[in-house]
Amino acid sequence: MRAQDQDKDRGGRPGAVRAPARPPLASPAAGLLALQRAAGNAALSRALDEERHEHGAGCGHQAVQRAAAEGHRHGPGCGHEGSRQQGVQRRMAPSGIERAAEERRDALAEATGKGGSSLAPHLLDKAQQAYRMPMDHVVVHNDAVAQRAAADFEARALTVGNHIVLGADKVDDETMFHELDHVRQQSQGEVAGRNDGSGVKVSHEGDDFERQSAANGRRVAQGAAPDLSMPGAPAVQRAAEPDRAEGRESVQRMPTSGGRVTKKKGKAKDGASVAAAIVSALVDNHGWEEHGGARDKTVHLPVKSANPPAHATSEGLKETKMGGMYHGSGGISDKRSFKPVPVEQALRWISTAAFNYLNDLGKQPEEVQAGVAGVDSAPVAPNTATLKKYELYISSNKDTANKALADLRGTKNTARAFLTDLLAKNAVTESSPNTQRMPFEKRHASKLASRLLGSAEGAERFGELLQALAGPVNIPEARAATGEDGLHAERRIMASAPEGSIPANRIAGVKRPCMVCYMELFVGDDSKRPGPFWPSKSSNIGIDDYTVAGAPALAARIDAAARAAGGTNVTLRVDCGGKERVDTGHGSESDSPASDSAGGRDSSPEAMDTAA
Repeated sequence: MRAQDQDKDRGGRPGAVRAPARPPLASPAAGLLALQRAAGNAALSRALDEERHEHGAGCGHQAVQRAAAEGHRHGPGCGHEGSRQQGVQRRMAPSGIERAAEERRDALAEATGKGGSSLAPHLLDKAQQAYRMPMDHVVVHNDAVAQRAAADFEARALTVGNHIVLGADKVDDETMFHELDHVRQQSQGEVAGRNDGSGVKVSHEGDDFERQSAANGRRVAQGAAPDLSMPGAPAVQRAAEPDRAEGRESVQRMPTSGGRVTKKKGKAKDGASVAAAIVSALVDNHGWEEHGGARDKTVHLPVKSANPPAHATSEGLKETKMGGMYHGSGGISDKRSFKPVPVEQALRWISTAAFNYLNDLGKQPEEVQAGVAGVDSAPVAPNTATLKKYELYISSNKDTANKALADLRGTKNTARAFLTDLLAKNAVTESSPNTQRMPFEKRHASKLASRLLGSAEGAERFGELLQALAGPVNIPEARAATGEDGLHAERRIMASAPEGSIPANRIAGVKRPCMVCYMELFVGDDSKRPGPFWPSKSSNIGIDDYTVAGAPALAARIDAAARAAGGTNVTLRVDCGGKERVDTGHGSESDSPASDSAGGRDSSPEAMDTAA
């Protein structure tokens, strides 16, 4: 989420047009969200309703439930398989259901709280003409975070206010016009849905709004006029505006396939079994805490502090599960100045520029890191002393993204030429009305151009990095052949550079090191703050004990490394309404978007390059 000034508010980007009655997307904790999609969460909603309802005379539920049971025949695809197993969801305690719902809500907030792009021109023109309203305020999210959020809601796409979250890099035009009809609906009043227990109101495939949007999506895609009425009585819909004034937003979603939510069946993959074993070992043997679902599971060691920083004691943090976990600990990273560490600061600028470039190309890496290696070289006569030569390394966690960087490098023989071209490509993209850059991203690009590549006074403070600009830029080789595509960027760089040539304080990027990267590369180095443990296969590539049998030993190693670091870390963020929350998506040491608010901090040009 952004700070509250206009440029930083995601609803207030330059050139954005807001619908008159639409406030910026509120923190999920600030009010009730209504999530719309074409196939809904009816089973979960029913479970919640039944768990919370006390039956009594006149409530009418006994007859309704009996009628439903007598009138229905079970069969393949009816969705009632759970009934034969006594209904797993219904047997859950409300707290368990609500906890899962809160994690979905947090994932949604993270997905809509950063990045995104405007509508493609052909979609924008057609939608504005068909729906008779401005659509240039719509923000589309399709990065990895967005895709995980969509998966958490079992949706191909979902809409909240003016934000559309996609479950894939691209979707067809009909799906986009379906979601844009939800933008229209939500601009006019309240929409249908049921509270999933966390303040998110989830739509279902049978409601009138979903049926209308599905039909309108098809019509507009085929060039026909949509139905612009509002389902139900319009006057009643408009009467719901007081809820909207309380910060409540509407979210609508679309099914993962064929109008029906589907789940993969069968045995879990080996990696899932290993991950579960390690998570259990960390939680049961070492007191760690887990967060998230199967797709975005993380495991945390928040270490309580006798004297926690003020920002870690806010009661508002307790409104989310992760915030509550870290409340009172020393593991919530606030903004800090990078003025004392200019080389690390500039490496972050480089990583941000490369990350944006790759995302503009649709490569969607999870991270980019950059490092400076110093290697000994033979003396040049008449000198007899060994010389130190410095070279720049850049990597993402994906082979395809690294290939794109290598293609950009081409035959350029210096890092300076590579970075100059990288910035030029970013500048062309940024001039497009379909591109959205966050304030810190713009700031990083500007500083990279003026302070490192330019002739700004004081450039000498970048030391060895400035020297590395005269040498080549190194991009690690592909890993797919060895089954290691997905290996994290830090580990790719360290494996590619000469052993011992990159100190821990000479590598930085757009994310803090995960727990495994910290354990493998940085234990004992105070310049790095490890994030949580990710139990996925890609996060544990090359780790010998990543087996079911080795889970206890690996968990013990992870725990020892985390305790040496003072616990795991998350980043403090402040949403548009001033609500505090934490997430794992920023840090190694990159800007938190909230760092754009001055807030009484040091506002000198150097100190304003801040991060979690």
